[in-house]
Amino acid sequence: MDSDRAMHPEAKNRSVANLRSIERVEAVDPLTVNVVTKGPYPVLLYYLSENGFSSVIVPPKYLQEQGDEALLTAPIGTGPYKFKEWKKGESFTLEPNAEYWGGPPTFKQITFKAIPEIAGRVAELRSGGADLITNVPPEQVEPLNAGDTKSQVVPSNFFMLVVFNTLEEGPVKDVRVRQALNHAVDVDAIIKNVMGGYAERVAISLPKNAFGYPRNMQPIPYDPDKAKQMLAEAGSPNGFSVPFLSRSGRYLKDKEVVEVIAGYLQRVGVQCELRFVDAGVFGQISDQKARPALTYPGWSGLDAELVWSPILGTGQFQSYFSNNDLDAALAEGRGTLDEAKRKAAYDKAAQVIRDEAPHIPLFQMPLIYASRKNLTWAPRGDEVMDLRTASFT
Repeated sequence: MDSDRAMHPEAKNRSVANLRSIERVEAVDPLTVNVVTKGPYPVLLYYLSENGFSSVIVPPKYLQEQGDEALLTAPIGTGPYKFKEWKKGESFTLEPNAEYWGGPPTFKQITFKAIPEIAGRVAELRSGGADLITNVPPEQVEPLNAGDTKSQVVPSNFFMLVVFNTLEEGPVKDVRVRQALNHAVDVDAIIKNVMGGYAERVAISLPKNAFGYPRNMQPIPYDPDKAKQMLAEAGSPNGFSVPFLSRSGRYLKDKEVVEVIAGYLQRVGVQCELRFVDAGVFGQISDQKARPALTYPGWSGLDAELVWSPILGTGQFQSYFSNNDLDAALAEGRGTLDEAKRKAAYDKAAQVIRDEAPHIPLFQMPLIYASRKNLTWAPRGDEVMDLRTASFT
């Protein structure tokens, strides 16, 4: 069974904790499986759906004959398009899958190109070398709404945050320091001046449209004087230096946002040693559980369990924080199907997160795309580029 593969120790599945509620999976008939859980687990269906990547179904014969590496370099599946060619660092090309159950797809070929710089992506779109581009900066929205191109802005399910590594010795291990740095950053100004007003501020590390978001909680106010006072009370009246790691080009305006955050922290005496890396290097550092004192990642999930357990639960792969009260509240939330009880549990969890300040919660970022004007396509809030119903008119 695919669940056995996903949870087997040799699979080295980093997300196996998401399937911990499964006791066994039984094959009822060729088209039916019975998933038996150890108890209630309200987000299991998410992890077993197309949006959850914990237990992606793979073709067993192909896997047995070709090995795990083949799934990375020449994947196969059941969708409307199939793998044709991959040029590492350059492009990935798909062609129609003649055996697709839903009938022939719209396009004869789809090629995804890697163009890291926005100027290059815009130039490709304007010249006709690309039909659709991603991560369009806010200042390009209006210029691209002219001529043969158009832009589309949709709210995303992703939120951005600064993560403190509270597990290692250093200044940010002190909760007073973490609270002070929350007061030091003017998030509203970043949204207005860097994100063009398109992002939406969050009061805590959770999308505002997610189950469990505390509606009555207000964002921590910008107060640099209070930040300086709290740093002094924490024994750092003259500030300190910390490493600050981020990807560059992965998220919209990520480099600019990090530089502005570092500027705000510098005003209260905190010097940030900025380091920008590509997604591959960031992934390697994450795989080694070696993120430094400050990092700038993004996360998504439309349920508090999908967010707080993996990035704040004790011992979780993506977590750089540990708190017994939070762990207990999260266990309550994931251990029942009663929505009222779950909400009460996440209200308790939210208060612990607010008090302990393991992050600087920032904003739900927008997804901004630009395309040829004659392309009909509906963007999604989860960044998945679903082209099944896309067409040219």
